Amino acid sequence: MPPFFNIIIRLFFIKWAVNASFIKEAQSTIYLMQDKQIIFKKETGQSFVAYLTGYRMEKAARMLVETSEKSYMIAKSVGYTDPNYFSYVFKRQYGVSPSKYRTEYESN
Repeated sequence: MPPFFNIIIRLFFIKWAVNASFIKEAQSTIYLMQDKQIIFKKETGQSFVAYLTGYRMEKAARMLVETSEKSYMIAKSVGYTDPNYFSYVFKRQYGVSPSKYRTEYESN
């Protein structure tokens, strides 16, 4: 991925960590720049939304095994305001609920 994409993505994530509603703003910006989105998809192999979701789920999975934070707090810290939706997306990504993911990791 070109360095400028890494910079743009990191800026999105920095601002997103401070204000989760920024994701909608970032997504709108990406859609307004259709040619840039095509480049983004060409460079990363996925859409901005898919890339962002993957990043958020990876961060959540790390937090589940590295901390004892409650699932709803992890959901909030990775930008999900609805813990049920977070669990749905997590299960779709990893095949198990966040609590089961943590339990399975701890038993190994």
